[in-house]
Amino acid sequence: MVQLAENPPEYEERLILFLDFLGFRDIVRQTAKNADSRAALLGAISFLSSELKRNDESDIGKMVTQFSDSVVVSYPVTEVSSVFTLVNDVALAIMELAFAGYLLRGGITVGKLIHTEEYLVGPAMIKAYEMESKRAIYPRDLLTRSF
Repeated sequence: MVQLAENPPEYEERLILFLDFLGFRDIVRQTAKNADSRAALLGAISFLSSELKRNDESDIGKMVTQFSDSVVVSYPVTEVSSVFTLVNDVALAIMELAFAGYLLRGGITVGKLIHTEEYLVGPAMIKAYEMESKRAIYPRDLLTRSF
């Protein structure tokens, strides 16, 4: 039987990026046939995750979750440099992956989110995902107007 979570965390106002590889289904199909393709894809995923998880003193409250072909990065909105740091980090990562032959698209927004080691849930996650999947048709990152 499912138990209620004890002391569930509260939603926070967070800046969130949802980033996704384009053409992932076809890329994965190639990896089943070719070990070099598989090694390149896993290297790209590892690079993206580690590049975005890289921390410095200004990254207080930064959370990064990687799953399948997606990465989610969030910061508390109270962090002064969070927008600059997020946009800078993602721009550099996207350029590096483009040179390696992988295109990405994503959505950046602000809203209510629980982002911990265990949980990634909230209206902001849904909004960022919908921006990426429904509005960012071409390789790009969309930024919500709510800033």
